[in-house]
Amino acid sequence: MSKWIIQREANETGTRGNQTWNGATPPDGYVWCSEEDIMNVYAPFMGFVELEIDGDTCTKMTGNQELLDKWKEEHPEPEPQEPEPTTDDIVNALIGYDPTATTTDEEEATE
Repeated sequence: MSKWIIQREANETGTRGNQTWNGATPPDGYVWCSEEDIMNVYAPFMGFVELEIDGDTCTKMTGNQELLDKWKEEHPEPEPQEPEPTTDDIVNALIGYDPTATTTDEEEATE
């Protein structure tokens, strides 16, 4: 059965890598951690976590909000892109057709 392991030391950016491991002991540079910590702390903090370690086991994981905020500031979300118009969109624009309209000009003229 696989268990979660996490890097003992953070990378230059302050993040730590994680993965599942089938071995009886974690590889060099890694410690055991719980799936609960991975899901509830590691994932929301995008790997910017601090660890308390006892031997080969992470006993406590806390998120590093300061490093996460710094990373997000340096890597802003891209602006949403307008989708490319479809052929139907182009044709409708050329003929003046509005597919969201609830009535046609002819129906309005007879009312």
